[in-house]
Amino acid sequence: MGVSSMYDKKELDVFKKKKEEWEKECYFQHVKKHSERRKEFSNLSNVKIDSIYTPDDISHLDNEKHIGLPGIYPFLRGIHPTMYRGRLWTMRQFSGFGSAEETNKRYKYLLEHGETGLSVAFDYPTLYGYDTDHPLSRQLFGLFILQMLKIGELVNKPLVVLFKMIFLRNILLRSHLSFHLNQV
Repeated sequence: MGVSSMYDKKELDVFKKKKEEWEKECYFQHVKKHSERRKEFSNLSNVKIDSIYTPDDISHLDNEKHIGLPGIYPFLRGIHPTMYRGRLWTMRQFSGFGSAEETNKRYKYLLEHGETGLSVAFDYPTLYGYDTDHPLSRQLFGLFILQMLKIGELVNKPLVVLFKMIFLRNILLRSHLSFHLNQV
């Protein structure tokens, strides 16, 4: 099946001219007085990001194959069939610092102020699967974020304290730990 255009060629030509007029009369005039933060913008993959995108930029795409519908492959319009009309995206801050008690207080504060998810931030030794008494942990233990004493103790007191009086039923929870087989 060949690529079918989503747009009428005449409409694309009209809009292309409108874009050129907009660039000349509006955009470039504005940029002369109020420059953009950078000369060029790019995403994390180093792909250039244009100042504006129009139907002409995607006129070569097959709507079903490349754009699709919400909730089905290729998920360009979101992973949920209702997109975000049924449930807003999760607002989450990567957080944790000091003890489990201090982090618990911070989580409660964040949830009271609109967070809908929690991302548990452990200290570097914990993130990489080292116990606090490991030689590589000495300078990093507890410096940045939530400190744990021993990896084996994660399921005991620290996690119980960390989530004390926080009802996880209505929030999304994320954590990141990297365990290496030679460390576990």
